[in-house]
Amino acid sequence: MAPTPDGWRQVETDPELRREVESPLDVAPAAGTDGLETGARLGPYQIEGLIGQGGMGKVYRARDTRLGRSVAIKTSSARFSERFEREARSIAALNHPHICHLYDVGPDYLVMEYIEGAPLKGPFPLDEALRYAEQICGALDAAHQKGIIHRDLKPGNILLADHGIKLLDFGVAQMRHPVDDGDAPTMTLTGAVMGTPGYMAPEQWQGKRADARSDIYSFGCVLYEMLTGKRAARGAAAVSTGAGSSPELERILAKCLENDPDLRYQHASEIRADLLRLKRDTGSPGSLREAAPAAPRVRRRALYAAGALAALVAGAGLAWRFAAPRGPVTSASEYIQLTNFTDSATAPALSPDGRMVAFFRGGKYFMGAGQIYVKLLPDGESKQLTFDSNLKYDPVFTPDASRVAYTGRSVKDRSFDTWTVPVLGGEPTRLMVNAAGLSWIGPDRVLFSEVMAGTALHMGIVTAKESRAEERSIYFPAHERAMAHYSWLSPDRSWVLIVEMNGANEFQRCRVAPMEGNLEGVAVGPQGACTAGAWSPDGRWMYLNVEVEGSTHLWRQRWRERAPDGNPEQITFGPTEEEGLALTPDGKSLIASVGLRQSSVGMHDAAGDHAVSLEGPAEAPRLSPDGKRLYYLLRKSNSSGVRELWRRDLLSGKADPLVTGQRIVDYDVSRDEARVAFTVLTGGESQIFLAAADRSSPPRLVVRGGDEVSLAAGQLFFRQLGGKADYLARVREDGSGLARIVESKIVEISGVSPDGEWATAGGSLSQYGTSAVSVRDGAQRRICAGPCLVQWSADGKYMYVSPTSRVSAAGSNARTYIVPIPHGAGNFDWPKSGMDGAGEAQLAGIRSIPQSDLSPGPDPETYAFANAVFQGNLFRIPLH
Repeated sequence: MAPTPDGWRQVETDPELRREVESPLDVAPAAGTDGLETGARLGPYQIEGLIGQGGMGKVYRARDTRLGRSVAIKTSSARFSERFEREARSIAALNHPHICHLYDVGPDYLVMEYIEGAPLKGPFPLDEALRYAEQICGALDAAHQKGIIHRDLKPGNILLADHGIKLLDFGVAQMRHPVDDGDAPTMTLTGAVMGTPGYMAPEQWQGKRADARSDIYSFGCVLYEMLTGKRAARGAAAVSTGAGSSPELERILAKCLENDPDLRYQHASEIRADLLRLKRDTGSPGSLREAAPAAPRVRRRALYAAGALAALVAGAGLAWRFAAPRGPVTSASEYIQLTNFTDSATAPALSPDGRMVAFFRGGKYFMGAGQIYVKLLPDGESKQLTFDSNLKYDPVFTPDASRVAYTGRSVKDRSFDTWTVPVLGGEPTRLMVNAAGLSWIGPDRVLFSEVMAGTALHMGIVTAKESRAEERSIYFPAHERAMAHYSWLSPDRSWVLIVEMNGANEFQRCRVAPMEGNLEGVAVGPQGACTAGAWSPDGRWMYLNVEVEGSTHLWRQRWRERAPDGNPEQITFGPTEEEGLALTPDGKSLIASVGLRQSSVGMHDAAGDHAVSLEGPAEAPRLSPDGKRLYYLLRKSNSSGVRELWRRDLLSGKADPLVTGQRIVDYDVSRDEARVAFTVLTGGESQIFLAAADRSSPPRLVVRGGDEVSLAAGQLFFRQLGGKADYLARVREDGSGLARIVESKIVEISGVSPDGEWATAGGSLSQYGTSAVSVRDGAQRRICAGPCLVQWSADGKYMYVSPTSRVSAAGSNARTYIVPIPHGAGNFDWPKSGMDGAGEAQLAGIRSIPQSDLSPGPDPETYAFANAVFQGNLFRIPLH
């Protein structure tokens, strides 16, 4: 795209279209229509006078002598191509009261409905602006349903007539009206994409093909101008009408003006529905009641990426009918932004009086290396309190709000301890050892989680004084590796709401157990991974943060007479997700981190890191032995939880699905790439299947009650899931020979050598260690003193070790050690201390790279990796 004397112009990049417009036949000057005099005849049309003209043609008023009606005739200085005429005739089939009708098309002219009116020019009163906006959306929707894109929507192309608005020039020609707004006209000849600088969508500026979402961006510009009389600033984040309009209207505007087409409204009918809903909820059908002036934008900035529209779209199926609350519990248009970071703010906690919020910045909600911040609400500056690289979770204020307590897991000793740091700044101090997820339930009494003595990771809920006196057990999960991490006491002090993991380190449904202790209690909330909770002040509601089928949102469920009452109700919706929650002391608002969760795949080679362009959120990459093909899981829908297995040829870019329609948890590919093994969740059970990579036969069930599968030497190695403990097991590909490799209990499986001689597992030698286990005789070699991911290269010449207990100061697990194995995968010399401490120095030729959880390629310079990021900020979410 380049500037021209009469404006910016975009040229279609499609070679076929470019050939058409560059054809001498198509651009030859037309004869007979370039200067028509009053009274002249053009077929059955008698010219009555010139209306206007531009650089590409003229517009005349004429009379159709056959039908006795006035028409507008637009002439072109270039002869139309056959393709143009075909498109014009399809547009003529449009029949909508707010679209200017196209009656006829000739070789170099168009015959259209004649309209008495003037171009749209704001500002308008709110009720008028909303009425015209609904009409525009209806017209756009009618055209889009027929595959017709306007491509140059702007006020100059919208006439205001006696019976409402009329849209001109759907994808055909740009009219230069005498009272136009001064933008240079262009003609939509075949091969040219329309656009006026102040109203073009970003993708049009970038030379990409326009679609219905491009018209929606332009509509957002028009709506803004109708409300304010001014041009809209580019991008959703810059939009604020400043006209006292409602927050919901500003949300609608901002969603239209998203720079990313995927984040905009996808259909004009959806905008119209939101406008109608806005009128219904705020005033009479014919008017819109003006809201009170908005508070300063730092406090009242709406969350533009979420909203009621997305909630309705997400709830169009059965899930909405059965899970939705009886009335709207909250509206995204009312969210109030509290922080404004470019990375993330998560895990909010409120002081007892609700005047301060503590949170993590730049790290994960659970077990991240972010730093603790505190902020005085509503407008205080965020102050950093910690500056270390330890893993942390669960910030909470002390009863007097002078300190923030949190769980810290030291890189050095790996214990779960409670630390406190002054809200005014200072050094953290350890409050309690082997105490996590702590909260105060009295002046000198706390509720917390501890690891049961004599176990590796069996964590449950206990209560005691701060001195540890009068300690007693409340709840411990049945599985020996399961862990209860968070707990909240009910207002009547009778019940404890609990967040827990199963033996496979996966978050489960939340649970309510009696405070009297030693009873299993009852699971609450929807089926999904529950990570945060809170009680309403009256104890009648539980608020939960739950991932259901791939999307994490806020839910609630009633609690009555010792049991949950009724179905769980989802209360937030949309493409954005929520992390963590805190309830204000009055019970009228929630504080949560609201943002977008993204996952992508990258490659590293001799040229450095570069992204792999994949359609959709991708994760869990694996490279073929020769590095020419990439396998990965593709999340097909944030609302379904489906993760399919795909393969991409890195040279040609062609991608094809291997396993579709399944909720795949993990997978592996055989060394010859002929078979894939994968784990799916079916009815709450983990099942392992084997499938042909060429899809020549359907997947075959091999194992029930197993996951973390690896393929090597004609066998499947996996984690065997038991009721109270898990084990390292193997089975032949035909399903025979199922056996445990060792009787030691494990936490997780890391990897298997390509010759099938060694498998690595966490927890097989000690409480936290990771060891390589001989498949032949069960002999074990310590790899890491703590948990780590261990993989071999396809040729067995390198071992890749990623200690997950090590974190950088920036807060990411970003280190992998590549260790040469000169004599093959089964013959590696390893220091007794493992990779931790001085052991690394004893390994010859070792090198490290700043990346964890990678997939090895054919050489140490080549590997694939995944990037999973949650970017969000804290918002106050009012409750109704």
